[in-house]
Amino acid sequence: MGVDYVPDPLDAVAWSYQMQRHFNGSEWVEGPSPDPAKHPAYRSAALAMAEDVGAIARDAHPQPMALVWGHNSAPAVMPGPRHCLPGERRWSSLVPGALRQLWEDEPAGPLCPYHRTLSFSDVEQLDESALAAQVSGKYLFVGAQVRGYNDFAQSPVHGRIAGVHMHAMALDNFLTYGNDYKQSAEWSMPPPRGLLLPGLAAVAAVFIVHLGWNLARARLRRRWQGTARWQQRWSALALSLEEPSTLRQRLAWCALAVLGWICAITLKAIAAMALISLLQHFSRIGMLPVVELVGMTLVAEGLGYLAHLRWLLLGPDNASPQSTGDRE
Repeated sequence: MGVDYVPDPLDAVAWSYQMQRHFNGSEWVEGPSPDPAKHPAYRSAALAMAEDVGAIARDAHPQPMALVWGHNSAPAVMPGPRHCLPGERRWSSLVPGALRQLWEDEPAGPLCPYHRTLSFSDVEQLDESALAAQVSGKYLFVGAQVRGYNDFAQSPVHGRIAGVHMHAMALDNFLTYGNDYKQSAEWSMPPPRGLLLPGLAAVAAVFIVHLGWNLARARLRRRWQGTARWQQRWSALALSLEEPSTLRQRLAWCALAVLGWICAITLKAIAAMALISLLQHFSRIGMLPVVELVGMTLVAEGLGYLAHLRWLLLGPDNASPQSTGDRE
């Protein structure tokens, strides 16, 4: 195959795909060789097939690929029960799995691979003409799924799958995007230019929703405080930290505060993810580092640091009482 599978250090998922590597005399190094005559580079399976058969330009792939995994499943070759579940395109698939578990049951089994798969038992059952119809005019990878062989990769969609599916997914990315495939990048100092602008835009989206939420909350508070009828009806929520209160009032106020916090975080996450999806469509850089940055921004929001940033940029908020319960 020419390259090794390098899982992500945080979640062990195959988010990136090595293009080539070379031996510099002491160790294997990722990337093209500076001296091909002395230390030739070994291409990955997907890169070799894309360049040799898929009419992809040669010597234009120094950066690792940011893998874009497909969610749909290929139809079964042979009729009968399958050991996996068919995948389907759903909007809920855009939601991180940790949140999706709150309303979705855990699947009864792994999702079937994105690409059509022929096992050796299928090949044995097919006659020559039927086999030719399955493989003719198609790119063909041959791999093994054997216990103890340890040729597996962790897909963010399908879970633990045979490593050959990762190579097939990388070739699919080549055939879909051509030489404009999504490039893998990581945060460094100074930050890469391709990540800096999307990262700042995503953080700005979260901050704009933060400002809009606080503005709407301040207006609702002023309107509610000016309506005596609503204050009498919802007196349990008319809590002042300087006045005595009952346990019921404090519980009602805390429940309302938690609900508002959840709504605010949800709106900020939706705004950031919508922007990231748009950037993913037009940018060549994989958006995983930007997603990580947005996650850290939302954590900072939960800890109240965006309120300090608002104070630094816009000054004190005079529209609402400066009490401990009003700060975020």
